[in-house]
Amino acid sequence: MRFGIGRPPGRMDPKDYVLQEFSRDDLKLLPEILDRAAEAALEFVIKGLNAAMNKYNGNLTNP
Repeated sequence: MRFGIGRPPGRMDPKDYVLQEFSRDDLKLLPEILDRAAEAALEFVIKGLNAAMNKYNGNLTNP
């Protein structure tokens, strides 16, 4: 399982993008993102891959 990181700005190398420090805005969202990732992992274990993908694929605005 994985969750998205968005796209690097401009022509920034993706490895540099993912290895940089979190921004203040990212740090504010991190608890919510990690909670959602944990919920998705539990959904996967209990109900299977398709159920988890159907429920959690997309952005944070999905219920």
